[in-house]
Amino acid sequence: MATSYSYAWEKLYDAVRTLAHGSDPLAVRLRDAYTGALIRLQARDFPDPDLCERFILLKEEMSPQGRIDVALASWGEIDLRRIADLILSLYDAVARKKGDL
Repeated sequence: MATSYSYAWEKLYDAVRTLAHGSDPLAVRLRDAYTGALIRLQARDFPDPDLCERFILLKEEMSPQGRIDVALASWGEIDLRRIADLILSLYDAVARKKGDL
């Protein structure tokens, strides 16, 4: 079962790394995490129904109408931090399912 999470883990790792490394504002790092990694993930990459639902909600929130710029334009600093926390939390959950933690 551990290998079934490998792709989700890889892309979430890339997203978390983008958020953690960089001096750009958080909004820019979130945009880059989305366009560079999260956009490539699909619901089928999350075999666990709870994780799948969390991913779907995150992706819908990050890209209403399929556009992250719409979300970023409406978010304040608290929203930006909350979304970054959701990405980190999902990464942590997938890593635990994968068996890396």
